[in-house]
Amino acid sequence: MRRECQCRRDSGAWETAAWAFFRCGRFQEAAKHATEALRAGGGEPRLWRRAAEIYAAAGDRLRAARCRQIAE
Repeated sequence: MRRECQCRRDSGAWETAAWAFFRCGRFQEAAKHATEALRAGGGEPRLWRRAAEIYAAAGDRLRAARCRQIAE
């Protein structure tokens, strides 16, 4: 999955990986991939909402709150 993200380097690949890690309970890895998705230019509200969920699960409440605000 990491290779796919590095080859494509778009927000969609990073978001998909982040969500997959999140669903598997691997929250720290999910947070890293969510950060990459946002850096790659993910400006869609869905991505910001998902990132908020991921960061909250990873224990980063401040970043989660910021993502929720941007998603609105």
